[in-house]
Amino acid sequence: GMGADAYKDCLAIEFRMREVFFKRDQHLSFDYKGHRVDSAAIRDFVVEDMIILSIITVGHLEDGHRSTLTNYLRLTGIEIGMLVNFNAEKLRDGIKRLIVSRDEPHVRYQERKSP
Repeated sequence: GMGADAYKDCLAIEFRMREVFFKRDQHLSFDYKGHRVDSAAIRDFVVEDMIILSIITVGHLEDGHRSTLTNYLRLTGIEIGMLVNFNAEKLRDGIKRLIVSRDEPHVRYQERKSP
């Protein structure tokens, strides 16, 4: 199958055609104990400044994929993240939604229910 980068390129084309505002491979800076850290980068998409979209092509989701996305959400203050695994047998089963609420300290990991 295609690698994740090819899917990301196709998705970027779709977003542009549909006039969806997005940023890709966005650099983050944050404060750590009074020092500025500039080396962090979101490797995927920030869509409409509201959702972080993480594109992967793996046999199955690992905890590492979730924790990376969770860290991005915490650092940016964006509450909704979506992991999209293009290697899933059915794409709808490859989509997982993460919500990090700013009001609560814990992460609510949401499985997407198939109808």
